[in-house]
Amino acid sequence: MENDFVTYEQAVALQELGIYIQPPVYCCYQKTPILFILPTAMTTFDIIAPLKSQVFRLFREEYNILHALVVPIKITASDKEGYRYSWEIIDEQEEWVSDESLLGYYTYEEAENACIDKLIEIAKQQDNGK
Repeated sequence: MENDFVTYEQAVALQELGIYIQPPVYCCYQKTPILFILPTAMTTFDIIAPLKSQVFRLFREEYNILHALVVPIKITASDKEGYRYSWEIIDEQEEWVSDESLLGYYTYEEAENACIDKLIEIAKQQDNGK
């Protein structure tokens, strides 16, 4: 279940950007990168830990990202095949940004976190340009 929530570092970066996920949010980080699954209405929290799906929706709605998604990469080596994962982002001007690593990430969750990191970077650039 922890993989459904943004990382502590991402939660801090979102808060620094002034991005707050609207209630109900059911998890938070309390002064440490340890995730607490608590009803936020019943606790004081330091940093909201939104679901990754909430973050992707927020970037679609607030930063005009048409889509941000994880894509599989088929890897073939000798007689073995497998998959790694990458990500891509397209904004409303149809500008396309993709993961620059050649072999991608071992897990879907690693690629998903890297995509969120890039979305946060894009948001910081947009906010600095205002």
